Amino acid sequence: MLLFHGRVPSGDRSPKQAERAEQEDTGRPMHILRWAAATAVLALALSGCAEPRTSQSGKGKDDGGASAAQAPHPAYAPAALLGRVPGMRTQVVKDETHHVYAVWPQLPGATELNGAISKASRAAIATYTSDYGTPATGNGPHPELNRSWRLVASSGEALGLITEEYIFAGASGAESWRTWWYDLGTHKLRPNAALVKDRKALRDAVRKALHDQGTAVMAEEFKNALRTDSIPMMAFTRDGRLFVAFQEGQVAAYAEGRVSVALPKEQTDGLLSTFGNTAREAALTPSTPPLGDSTSGPQDPVPSAPPAQNVDCTVKKCVALTYDDGPGAPTRGLLDTFARQKAVATFFVLGQQVNTYPQTLKAIVAGGHEIGVHTWDHKDLTSPGMSASLVGDEISRTLDAIKQAGVPKPDLMRPPYGATNSTVLQQARRQGLSQILWDVDTNDWKDRNTSIVSQRAVSQARSGSIILMHDIHLTSANAATHVIKGLRARGFTLVTVSQLLGQTNPGQSYSRR
Repeated sequence: MLLFHGRVPSGDRSPKQAERAEQEDTGRPMHILRWAAATAVLALALSGCAEPRTSQSGKGKDDGGASAAQAPHPAYAPAALLGRVPGMRTQVVKDETHHVYAVWPQLPGATELNGAISKASRAAIATYTSDYGTPATGNGPHPELNRSWRLVASSGEALGLITEEYIFAGASGAESWRTWWYDLGTHKLRPNAALVKDRKALRDAVRKALHDQGTAVMAEEFKNALRTDSIPMMAFTRDGRLFVAFQEGQVAAYAEGRVSVALPKEQTDGLLSTFGNTAREAALTPSTPPLGDSTSGPQDPVPSAPPAQNVDCTVKKCVALTYDDGPGAPTRGLLDTFARQKAVATFFVLGQQVNTYPQTLKAIVAGGHEIGVHTWDHKDLTSPGMSASLVGDEISRTLDAIKQAGVPKPDLMRPPYGATNSTVLQQARRQGLSQILWDVDTNDWKDRNTSIVSQRAVSQARSGSIILMHDIHLTSANAATHVIKGLRARGFTLVTVSQLLGQTNPGQSYSRR
């Protein structure tokens, strides 16, 4: 069951129901109680690909020690370990109108895991659209749902994943997380409690650890969480300690934030079950799981780039094709199409996708294409919950992922949803990036139809246009040949954004030549 941050432990209420209940209990709006805490944990969450999401109590990040003054966090494994699995893909659900972006992994052969994560993700989307189905109007804040994932363990015997959710309801932001453990020996999902052999011993150990760090636990709620197997998060720290976490308000007052502890190593050793030890080994020494077609390995980079064009777009009719939200599974086929057509495009990439598909990012650059930043996980940068620091982190974290993939730093960025303001432009300028919007929107996220997407891209283009599409959609990738040929038939020359615009200035915004 999906547990929403800031709701009752059973997860049976929608965000609006939870907010009404909280106001009845306290006499104060829910966002007053949790706004500062939610913003603090979001800042830490976005601060870097190796950085933790910590307790909202404001405690610092864990350094591997046992200090109660530091909030622990799970060890994260490289998502590229799953990206190497032949046939692995990331499922994306996107709704520009309602500001929904959700992504989760789908692994060949892991049927039960795939089904459970998909069911929970789609249920969360359905709940959100039911509660906030009317798009925001005017200049007020826009509700938003953002779901992402991280890898915490991977081996030939066990997989551990975290799904994370952020909801901005128009007045406050709220986060939740959950771990999913998968036994590759039986190909069955295992509950978090399967990591230990004695639930009573776990309950006693966690209660003492919470007490020792000064967390006032609500006795009945804590008992229910342990008894009903409702612990949303169990994983391992870098040094092998058992990490246990709860949602905000689940076992302690909302003011305590999202409570978490890491049990001492010796205590962890005595608590772990056989599967728990297997899972810990997969967390400490992660490797690519033996899933997918073993006869086909990762794809090699696409053919070398077409000859560089010295195009004068003041003379020629130039247009720039741009693709957002990748790299993803369809990106490879799209690159093959561009190579055959000897054409180029610009790809605005998400940091979390780069972490999963670093070889595809390299293939984009090897194919002569341009890249730009599309933030880490597609959050609306203009949301009231996004401080200047958080906006900067969304950008810098993606730049770090690009650097780690071995690709040169880009000069361009595009904000999710095209949502921008002075803060976004200021942070772009500080990191040396020009903001690129568009003047032709194919709405390919809405109309998954190759013919419709092709027709819009070709018919709406003008000299100097920047055309928006998404390489995460197979229909958009399949439209590429028709788009390229159609634009050329109209006399257009296809170029990258930088070729189209020439010299751009960091912190300035461009939507066409």
